[in-house]
Amino acid sequence: MTNHHVLPNAEAARAVTVRFGYRKLDDDTLQEGVAVDLAPDTFMRSNEALDYALVALAHAVEAAPCNIHHGETVEVGDEVVVIGHPRGRPMQVAREDAKVVRVEPPTIGYRADTDTSSSGSPVFDRSWNVVALHHHSAPPGRDDRGNEGILIGAIVADIE
Repeated sequence: MTNHHVLPNAEAARAVTVRFGYRKLDDDTLQEGVAVDLAPDTFMRSNEALDYALVALAHAVEAAPCNIHHGETVEVGDEVVVIGHPRGRPMQVAREDAKVVRVEPPTIGYRADTDTSSSGSPVFDRSWNVVALHHHSAPPGRDDRGNEGILIGAIVADIE
């Protein structure tokens, strides 16, 4: 899953290879992970208004699944963690002083030290449930430190 503005159609998805497990280890060794092509002709579901794209992988990857938080119970002040690969770099974790500052379904605003091109990153609560899909910088004038996500419950409801 990523954002619709990242993968707006099947043609764009066909040109993408995703990488699982791409990160720097504690000893600064680069773990390349596993590269997998997308298979939009097998399955692709997207919604421009909710800015998500869910696309099949060309083959299965051995990875632990994420817990999905279906309820709209995210509250202002909740701590969050954003994990992504901004600009295609190894995995980065934004968690320091990361808190929800606004809940306006289907979106939330949150402070987090994310980098440019973090779109499509999962936003976790402190129990490691996915609560939102990082969407974009918030509109000017909001005290979100530039972050807005689409609540995962709204995406799940659209898919179901």
